Amino acid sequence: MRAGAIGVAGCAAAGDEAANETADPMEAFLRTAYTAHLPREGTIAIRVGQANAALEALLAAHGADGWAYITAWNPGARLLSAVENAKRHRALVDLLQRMGRTFFEGEGVPDEPGWEPERSVLVIGIAEDEARAIGRRFGQLAIVCGRRGQLPRLLACTD
Repeated sequence: MRAGAIGVAGCAAAGDEAANETADPMEAFLRTAYTAHLPREGTIAIRVGQANAALEALLAAHGADGWAYITAWNPGARLLSAVENAKRHRALVDLLQRMGRTFFEGEGVPDEPGWEPERSVLVIGIAEDEARAIGRRFGQLAIVCGRRGQLPRLLACTD
């Protein structure tokens, strides 16, 4: 897979949109590092199916059990303009602030060279169903989520 808009804080490459239509975005989601910038601890990188001591420590420090990694960029794996993606990200951040959620901004950084990171958020202390609903609200195919003591997993936002 070489081009396309991915969605779940995965990656987006400019160029061949026809290739994007046939690419499997879920595979790309599995080949992405989901980063979050923490004020004291620095940047952590979450990977689907891999334990993460820094994430576990963050959850413990906040007394949180559940977490989710969500983006508003490139809904439905369709590449949007930088301006539109920035507006969508701001709307996601505004929503989380209105909800009183604790979150940290970051980027989904793809393993594939030439793909652009997507601005995203790591939300801690959120239930899976609520996180999935937010992902769905922003047109995402999937989110990355988990609970303390469990491996991060990819969760489809569609039914």
